[in-house]
Amino acid sequence: MFPPHIWRTYDIRGRTPDEITPALAGRLGQAMGGLMRQRGAQTIVVARDARESGPSIQAALMAGLSAAGMAVVDIGMNPTPVMYFAVSALGYDAGVIVTASHNPRGYNGFKTRLGGEALFGDDIVRLRDTVEGDHLPTAPGGSVRAFDVRPAYIAHIAEGFRRPEGPLRVVIDAGNGAAGPMAVRLLSRLGCEVVPLYCDPDGTFPNHPANPTVAKNLRDLQAAVRDTGADLGVGFDGDGDRVGAVSADGELFFGDRMLAVLAQDILSAGPAAVVADVKCSMALGDTVTRAGGTFELSQTGYPWIQKKMRALGAPLGGELSGHICFADRYYGFDDGLYAASRVLELVADLPARMAALPRYPTIPELRLHTAEADKWSVPDRLLQSLRGYDLLTVDGVRFSTPTGWGLVRVSNTEPALTVRAEAHEGAELSRIVDEMLAALSDMPVDIDLAPLHAARASL
Repeated sequence: MFPPHIWRTYDIRGRTPDEITPALAGRLGQAMGGLMRQRGAQTIVVARDARESGPSIQAALMAGLSAAGMAVVDIGMNPTPVMYFAVSALGYDAGVIVTASHNPRGYNGFKTRLGGEALFGDDIVRLRDTVEGDHLPTAPGGSVRAFDVRPAYIAHIAEGFRRPEGPLRVVIDAGNGAAGPMAVRLLSRLGCEVVPLYCDPDGTFPNHPANPTVAKNLRDLQAAVRDTGADLGVGFDGDGDRVGAVSADGELFFGDRMLAVLAQDILSAGPAAVVADVKCSMALGDTVTRAGGTFELSQTGYPWIQKKMRALGAPLGGELSGHICFADRYYGFDDGLYAASRVLELVADLPARMAALPRYPTIPELRLHTAEADKWSVPDRLLQSLRGYDLLTVDGVRFSTPTGWGLVRVSNTEPALTVRAEAHEGAELSRIVDEMLAALSDMPVDIDLAPLHAARASL
């Protein structure tokens, strides 16, 4: 009934208006309401990001949820972490937001929450089967009401904020996503002089994509930090659950380097585990170990990071992509705005902390396109060809030496493999990339190796 590729591991996402439609949203609301009621949920908060299709899709989703007997609380346009906060801190049973995160104009989708966990994996499959089946759940007693959760969210973060001495000037680049108004309001409440940049929500994203992990998207933020003499610049994705940052001297720092700075602070209180996805730098691991913590690698994906954090009692976790999750003084979910506030607490020492982080030669995360049906066979075949390495198979194949590593994993979002490599020395990095190229070239499937060849040529 609906395109199979919209049902993803961590969320539901596709193009508008042909794939993600009000008709889908209405059926999804009923399926979601039925699943959540089976698990004891009665109340659900519903939000949307700034996309043009958001209002009509949210309205249909809420109608479906109400038809399934859920008490729906409409919190309007807000960042995803505000929805998470309503569930974790204010006692609502579940939550859902209409969002396509960092995807460009013309996409939309859904992220969900039940209790303290995301719905993902098998639960997405259950929702798909119900949506595409003949019998949608219905129940009496459903309702819809509006509520403004923003004052409670801001007050909670402000109450726990450890403000450094002296004035703080911060540039915010929200990429015209949903996080802009809330970020300006929050950081102003924290006592900052805020310089807003692209903070007016606009679902056409007229200035640049709302993706703060791509360096070119932060060029205007870097320039504004330099021009205004700001102490920090922060950039958010379309729904505010990811963050990138610019230091006072204009240096970009993304997920793993931000995690390293934050880990130093958190681990000063005592040893603990820090969780990171398999794409993160070993510089993060070295920093965590030196600070007295244990470094734990996880499957990529914020639900997996949070699940491993809960299992280990870890106070901090995150991904290279900028999802930063705090269980230290917070609720364990990924929140770009809260992460920005925690970096602000360290801003006086930030240049020294950044300078102290190890820097190793690396190739960036690359996507090597291949057929959807072929990509899943690659990791198992790699295990047959790689010899003499320590192998980690929690997510694809990460093969390591004492001074470097390479990663080949299957993309969850497109017909492609994602690869990355890093080493202490350039010669070791070149050898690891050569090994990766040789192993992938021997595969009995077609893989576009041009990006990896180009990366090798640049070393």
